[in-house]
Amino acid sequence: MATESTFLSAQGPFVGISCLPWRWQAQDGMRAPFALNIDFSRGTIRRRPGSKIIKYMGASTAKAQRILGIKGFSAKDGTKLIAAVMWDEAAFATKFAVMTPGGDYVDSSMPVDMGVHPLGYPPNPWGWVSFEAIGGRLYFTSSHGRIHYYDYDEDPSAPKVVSVGKPIPKAEDSGGVPYLDNLPKASIIHSFGGLTVYAGIDQSSWCRFSVELAEGQTELPPEHLDENSGAVRYPSNVFLVSNAGEPTNVKSAFWYSVGTGKEITGVASAGGVMLVMTEDDVFAVRASGGEIASIEPVARGIGCVSQQTIVTKGSQISWLSHHGAYTFTGQGVMKISGDIED
Repeated sequence: MATESTFLSAQGPFVGISCLPWRWQAQDGMRAPFALNIDFSRGTIRRRPGSKIIKYMGASTAKAQRILGIKGFSAKDGTKLIAAVMWDEAAFATKFAVMTPGGDYVDSSMPVDMGVHPLGYPPNPWGWVSFEAIGGRLYFTSSHGRIHYYDYDEDPSAPKVVSVGKPIPKAEDSGGVPYLDNLPKASIIHSFGGLTVYAGIDQSSWCRFSVELAEGQTELPPEHLDENSGAVRYPSNVFLVSNAGEPTNVKSAFWYSVGTGKEITGVASAGGVMLVMTEDDVFAVRASGGEIASIEPVARGIGCVSQQTIVTKGSQISWLSHHGAYTFTGQGVMKISGDIED
């Protein structure tokens, strides 16, 4: 890790909360080179060059609020903001806050308790968050799969639950296959080529149709439909895409499967290529004309343990597998670390 010579003062030993799978987590954290949410009461760590402490999430005499996800983004007018989803152990609640780069909350309502109606965000101390900024809005979701958005210009005081967008076209206008009347429960949201991608789908949840499904359609297999053909369940190795430029309008037939049935654990894009990863495999996805054009395997036996391990820079995508850290530069997958043991 690139470091400065100056330490953040605290008493050791250092313990972090890892973003590795839950089976590797201990109650009080774990020692890990890939760690976040540093507990400074139990360790010391150097800062990266250029880093800045913008806010202390809790007093030194109380349990701090652990960061489950943090994202810098811009409002529609270009205002730079920072959003954070936090676990408040004292309140046993997940909270959401938006700050200026100087660390000031943008509204007196911050931080917002995400468990209150109508947000309905269940408490989860391990609910790592996936963010995506699209069209001046910040969308976010986590393992529970309910998708929210924050729009500083619309309402700076709180996020909202995402619902489908404009009035849905009739079934006959979409080739006999209707749009979804509710978005899937998805733990990953990503923007690629003007399309919004939903992955990490809860295969036990139903998505209703906007209108009646046409008889004789072949885009949706019967085994994915309910007994009345009024809703569909997608397998966990499926990702869905929206209409180009319309993040919340998803046609029920715009689903794509990868691998042999294992859940999608990571999605990232760079250099015109989107990687879709399970714990075992990596696939390269390309889009053209506002549609998915191709899906090709680029690595077998090398997957991604978590969306939170992915880092992109330029045309390079790096992530953590069960076997080590890997990177993709457009030409192939290359290991960039030694082996990592449990």
